[in-house]
Amino acid sequence: MAVFGDAKSQVSVLCAKGYTQLEKGKNQAAADLFEKAILLDKTSIEGWIGLGHAMIALNKIDDALLCFKRSLEIAPRDIRALLGKAAALRHLCSQKRDPHLCLEAVEICNGILSREQDHTDAMHEKGMALWTIGNRDEAIAIFDRILRISPGYRYPWDLKGEYLYSQNSLPEAIACYEKALARDPRDPGILAGQGRCLFRMGAVEHAVSCFTRSLQYNDQEPEVWSALARAYTQAKQFDDAVACYRNAKDLSEGNPAYDKAIAEVYLRKANQLLYEEGEYDEALLLLVDILKIHPAYADAWYSRGIAYQKKGSYTNALACLLRVVEIEPSSSRAYYEMGTILEKQHLIEDALSCYRDAIRYEPGYTDALYRIGTIYLESGRYREALRYFERVTERKPDLATAWYAKGKAFLGHGEEKEAKKCFLQARKLVGE
Repeated sequence: MAVFGDAKSQVSVLCAKGYTQLEKGKNQAAADLFEKAILLDKTSIEGWIGLGHAMIALNKIDDALLCFKRSLEIAPRDIRALLGKAAALRHLCSQKRDPHLCLEAVEICNGILSREQDHTDAMHEKGMALWTIGNRDEAIAIFDRILRISPGYRYPWDLKGEYLYSQNSLPEAIACYEKALARDPRDPGILAGQGRCLFRMGAVEHAVSCFTRSLQYNDQEPEVWSALARAYTQAKQFDDAVACYRNAKDLSEGNPAYDKAIAEVYLRKANQLLYEEGEYDEALLLLVDILKIHPAYADAWYSRGIAYQKKGSYTNALACLLRVVEIEPSSSRAYYEMGTILEKQHLIEDALSCYRDAIRYEPGYTDALYRIGTIYLESGRYREALRYFERVTERKPDLATAWYAKGKAFLGHGEEKEAKKCFLQARKLVGE
């Protein structure tokens, strides 16, 4: 049924108001206005296209696709309707992870470009479809071409920033994100992208600021909570990091991967207490909690063993280190630490066995090689000692203690000339 006069005018007004609401981000209000326009005129191209874009904004992509298909039934060659359908297919591709949908969108755009070679909207939509299916080099080339054709083009600087980030061109990526933020200062995705760049550049404090601002505008993204957690961990704000990982876990339906992430943060805190602050008892308490979260966490068992070792509780230390090699049979560092404990207990053959296991799994483990050499030196087995000290000096030619020990082994073996060379090298290295 044809629409005339006042009704047609009302349709135009409703559609104009609908687009205004879309620009303001009031998507449901826009959809309501476009639906009213369609009720007045079911053949309104403007109404169907507008409603399609409103449905995309509301993430009702199947409904959007129906709207654009309806508009194309009315006007099969309408470029706006064709581009709307391409956009809907691209969004549907993201939802269903079906690249064929984006390829269909590309074909639609190619059809438009065969009619109008430099149609920038068609080029842009084609670039977006290619970006969605991972053809990022081609997508960026298209965006760059549009900018050359049309200097006023609303370039997707956030995507260029992400692209440069993937190429590790970090200063250039930051510059792109700055341009994107100048246009959309509250866009959570752009803020998060800039935060990732800053974090990789080592600007941790600024990265924390970006991630925090991103989450102020959208706190439902577990990946951004995780990124903020990593930044807090780097800044040694361990409790804040754990709180962020817990938020990410809640948003990810209790994904157990976050339990391991939380355990890793607590381990960083425990190791700070253990190695930097000398608070062995506090470290042990925290390590017990970590192992409740992640019982098969070899690194936590190792740190617990070191804490007991530093306290002189060798039996407990050995028990923890044995647990490490049960979980990770090739843990050379665990075998080495067991060797040092057994050596302190004068269980020399057992210590040697552990050191040998350490170098069996890590042939270049110089600390273990040095300890074996020292045991042989002290027991008068000079030729065997030399074999191990030589392996140490080959790998660490600047280690003065190894040259000195090697000299003593040569001296014990009756090779005074070689011993003097080693002693001289040791003195050179210590600056005498």
